[in-house]
Amino acid sequence: MIVFRQRFFKKAMNHDRYLRIEFGETIANKFLEKVNVTTKLLFKLPDLTRKSKVPRIRSKLIPPYIRIYYSYKNGKLVVMNMYDMRQSHKKNIYE
Repeated sequence: MIVFRQRFFKKAMNHDRYLRIEFGETIANKFLEKVNVTTKLLFKLPDLTRKSKVPRIRSKLIPPYIRIYYSYKNGKLVVMNMYDMRQSHKKNIYE
């Protein structure tokens, strides 16, 4: 089971809206497809990525600059947050 937390969902939708306005439908759809493919991969191979400083939280980069944070336990992938790596790293609570 894959669960998206509200914080992640809001950030992803805001990012999608921005991409649609600035770059068009095609680029926005590619971003959503990358998120979809990445979450499916993480569900199959949850230990594939690096650990964050928060216990039991891992992260995966969605190229070129979006990092998603998730946890996996008992067959349940919880996608918690999305962070734009171009922002100040001091704001990122997971790093």
